[in-house]
Amino acid sequence: MTNCLTDGTHVLLWQENVLPSTATAIINHRIHPSQTVEEIIAADRRVINDDRISIEALSLPIQPHPISRFDDDAVGYQTIKKSVHQVYPGTVVVPWVMLASTDTRWSTQ
Repeated sequence: MTNCLTDGTHVLLWQENVLPSTATAIINHRIHPSQTVEEIIAADRRVINDDRISIEALSLPIQPHPISRFDDDAVGYQTIKKSVHQVYPGTVVVPWVMLASTDTRWSTQ
């Protein structure tokens, strides 16, 4: 009996007990603002610990953005805080860190 896989046009055969000669993985990290892309790649290398494994960025790496100010002189944060208090008096407003650079890049200024 043979295991068979088809894409609707071609028949692809495989056997469950045969390991592939190559493999590829794409890893999507959420990098903390206190770290860099280079530090994360170095950590991946330490964890994998196999010189046969190649690790590289697929595109121009996006370094994490700095943490925005949230002190009394931070106009953006204080505007949000004031608006929340106007709608919900007595609410505690606290800052938080967004680790998705694709979104935070629009609100770094």
